[in-house]
Amino acid sequence: MMKQRYFRSARSGAMVFLVAILSFSFITMTKTCFSSAMVFIVSEGTMTKFQTGNIVSVFYLVYAALQIVGGFMVDKYPSERFITIGLFGASVVNLLIYFNNQNYVFTMVVWALNAILQFGFYPAVFKISSSMLKKSQRDTALFLVGFSSPLGYTLSYLVAAILPNWRYSFLISSIGLAFFGIVWVLVFGFNRRDLVEEDLVELPDGKNKETGKGFWRIAVGGGLILLCACTLLRTTFEHCFRNLTPTMIKECYDDVTPAFATVLNITILLASTFGNLLARILHKHVCKNEAKTAFILLICCLPLVTVTLLVGRVHYAVLVVALSLFVWIASAAGFFSFTLICARFGKWGKGGTLAGMLNALGALGIVITNTVFTGIVEATSWWETSVIWVTMMVILLVMSAIFVPVWTKFIKKHFH
Repeated sequence: MMKQRYFRSARSGAMVFLVAILSFSFITMTKTCFSSAMVFIVSEGTMTKFQTGNIVSVFYLVYAALQIVGGFMVDKYPSERFITIGLFGASVVNLLIYFNNQNYVFTMVVWALNAILQFGFYPAVFKISSSMLKKSQRDTALFLVGFSSPLGYTLSYLVAAILPNWRYSFLISSIGLAFFGIVWVLVFGFNRRDLVEEDLVELPDGKNKETGKGFWRIAVGGGLILLCACTLLRTTFEHCFRNLTPTMIKECYDDVTPAFATVLNITILLASTFGNLLARILHKHVCKNEAKTAFILLICCLPLVTVTLLVGRVHYAVLVVALSLFVWIASAAGFFSFTLICARFGKWGKGGTLAGMLNALGALGIVITNTVFTGIVEATSWWETSVIWVTMMVILLVMSAIFVPVWTKFIKKHFH
């Protein structure tokens, strides 16, 4: 029988979670530094859109591959270790970037090292939130996990907009990460004595618990492949609009400066932050079926994506409002189809595994944004890119519609 650790004291769990979630929000801010500074880096002439996009893409390509490993490791070894490694390792990397950012290859390699050091960070935070707190605390904790990631993105763009030089973002990141690393070690060490163990619920077939074969069998039966495809497309959309909007606005509207374009983008990022609040309200008062609710929300996104076809022909405020609404609604859909579905698997001790896998796909969405879509924009135009976005949205809706009955059957079988 496998064991699951949890904090018997609500106070101890809350203290550990608070530091974990603040650290997660901050580390999300730091790993977005290149995306938030792209418009300044390109305008300064230090690197091109393609080069900056490649640095971001290499980070997330490595990050995506290792998130799957991190998910497995977090379900097998103590979660706190992965948070410690991520915070102190990322601190060193950001300091290296601050002192040497002129060499394109060096910068790419060092930033990839950052991804390696963060391989278990998100799965560990998710594991603590979904399995190690008192059951009465877990719903709120999961909401805050979903809230803190877009908050980190928003802070990254806000910091980039107000600093006199984009390089200072990396110095601030390094200092902040070291601070959170020290606080994390002290707080977790102080509350470690309240950790106790409980037996995990057996997988439905009761077989292959250690190898995880039973888990994969039931996960595929629950529509895992469709879920993964939908997650990849949805996160690609979100990151396209989060990361490329400042550059799109600047290039399509002559009267917009790089700094103002970044400020406008903060509106979109704030909308993403509050998408989880919408999801929490819907989950608590309206609908408990994650797949069905996500599908309804995504239907509302379709007309908003079509507004990008009018870029350069409508006032930029119309574009910003449409994309803000899209990201707000899509983030809410993501809370249902990502966070809440992963939490379901926590009862079998596999929440971290599934969270790592879906987070890896989210990272691949960033890779697609910063390689495929930056390349498409440079080779064609923003209008042609918008046509691709609309087509992708239709495909996402079709796959989400297919996923609904599969997931509905799964939860009726295993959670009723």
